Amino acid sequence: MIMEFFGRSASMKHYAALLLCLPIIAMAEESSKPEPRRYEGVLSVGYVYGGEKLPDTQVATNGVATIRAGSGFLVSGGGTWKFSPKLALQGTIGYQFHGVNHSSGSAYVKRYPLEIVPFFYPSEKLRVGAGWRHNFNIEYDARYNQSGSIDFGSSDGLVVQLGYQLNPDVWLHLRYVKEEFSSAEYSYYEKQYTQPSVDASNIGFTLSHTF
Repeated sequence: MIMEFFGRSASMKHYAALLLCLPIIAMAEESSKPEPRRYEGVLSVGYVYGGEKLPDTQVATNGVATIRAGSGFLVSGGGTWKFSPKLALQGTIGYQFHGVNHSSGSAYVKRYPLEIVPFFYPSEKLRVGAGWRHNFNIEYDARYNQSGSIDFGSSDGLVVQLGYQLNPDVWLHLRYVKEEFSSAEYSYYEKQYTQPSVDASNIGFTLSHTF
């Protein structure tokens, strides 16, 4: 009986020691997990399409190319600040460009967009956002058929994005931009011309890499 008692006592000591070690093991495992990043850098590239047609451009092959005010390739960079698992704020500055070659050289429309977008995360792999977009140095240059270089100045608009996380560092975004270029005067062969306001709204996609 005495041996049985001491045997049970030793087993109880083993169980007690194991129970005492469990919190330490759990803490060690928790500390080994990487902390979620509060701030992430972001680089994006994509293509958008839309907006009103700008004056047609004669191309080198005697064809006619059409440039739309909202179309073009879009590249941007910036950062995202995550306030919580459900909320984040992203800021980026980018370059949007669409151009063609023609008989007198080239034609293009370009601008430098700044975007500030709050995001909401319904799930880990899905986010939606809507925010402000400001374009700097909006310029259209056709150099054909009395269409000189038109400097639209700047504009403000709305951007809406729906993002899906392809992997921990890559997001695919569908995006819509609502914006309008203000009218501007320009000089061509020493004459003044006025360009009416232009709808430059567009829809497209971007691939974003976070780091």
